[in-house]
Amino acid sequence: MQPALQLPELIDQLLQVLGSAVVPVCLVLIGLSLQHYGVRGPVRESIALTAIKLIVMPACVWPLAHWVFGLSGQALAVVVLMAALPVGSNALIFAQRYRTDEAAATAAIVISTVAFAFTAPLWLAALAHF
Repeated sequence: MQPALQLPELIDQLLQVLGSAVVPVCLVLIGLSLQHYGVRGPVRESIALTAIKLIVMPACVWPLAHWVFGLSGQALAVVVLMAALPVGSNALIFAQRYRTDEAAATAAIVISTVAFAFTAPLWLAALAHF
């Protein structure tokens, strides 16, 4: 059996520091994009993206997870709530990378994050009665 390869400690610590900066950098990126694009422009598209992400996606995941994969109880709730999370920063990163719909992605992140505060309890209530 071969010994596992290890990074030198200094490089490993540097990579850990850089890795811990990912979330704050993404939040700054979203804030700058929001400042630049605002939320007013692509409202219709952003609301449609939000509805798909917060309602349609978990509604599709729920029966698939339950009847195809046999999940129930807490495991089912975790999977459905993960599907019901708001639009993430990756959408904005890809939109900026390919220079398409940056404004819609930014607005969708903001709108879905606010709407999640209302939809998450609804999904939890629905799951509690299943």
